[in-house]
Amino acid sequence: MRIMTRGILAVTALALAAAGATVEACGGDSSPIGPGGDAGGDTSTGPETGGDTGAGDDAGEVTDGGANLDPDADLGGDDAGPDGAPCNGVANEAPAVASSCISLVPAPEGGAIVAGTYYLTAVAVIGSRKFCKDTFLPVGFRETMIVTVDSTGNATGEIAAQVAGGILRHSTVTFKPTPTNQTPAKTQSICPPKPDVGDVPYTSRVAVTGKQVLSVLLPYGLGFAIYRYDSK
Repeated sequence: MRIMTRGILAVTALALAAAGATVEACGGDSSPIGPGGDAGGDTSTGPETGGDTGAGDDAGEVTDGGANLDPDADLGGDDAGPDGAPCNGVANEAPAVASSCISLVPAPEGGAIVAGTYYLTAVAVIGSRKFCKDTFLPVGFRETMIVTVDSTGNATGEIAAQVAGGILRHSTVTFKPTPTNQTPAKTQSICPPKPDVGDVPYTSRVAVTGKQVLSVLLPYGLGFAIYRYDSK
């Protein structure tokens, strides 16, 4: 199945809530992109795919779109709450990972959010095969997220993140699945406070390694990427 990306998904500006920061885009197409499916969510910097994103099994091919991040963009200082202090005190212990590029996109599956400490283990940028092969530029990430879940299944993520070895930034978000844990989930940045609320496609499941995996589709520059978090 081949899918065109324009108009598939209207995601409001989440400012990379689960990636810790908004980074300016450079190169590629600025079209919004959405999920379609992928047999395991394989990733690559080339026209074919390889590497698990932790999301669904159905495959849909992106035929246009893609965007890069500008790792030198000025993000300013650490995000701060109303009292001027960092949004949380999470230490960033996650190992560094580099973004990759996919044109076969995994279908989100939903699932119950599970509490724990998560490390960002993959960032799969969504773009056409041509973009992935000729235009995509990988960027480094380090991100730790501590997830707590209340009795209703709503989650709070306290995040410490760095992009391309830059300044450590903290943020706190809420993540509210439907009552039946179906995708998408409502996501809100509560620190720093932002007015935008977005419907975020996601998958929460147990990987073959036995670790809990949370994969979410979020902005990546002017495009989108699937951010995969594995439990510590």
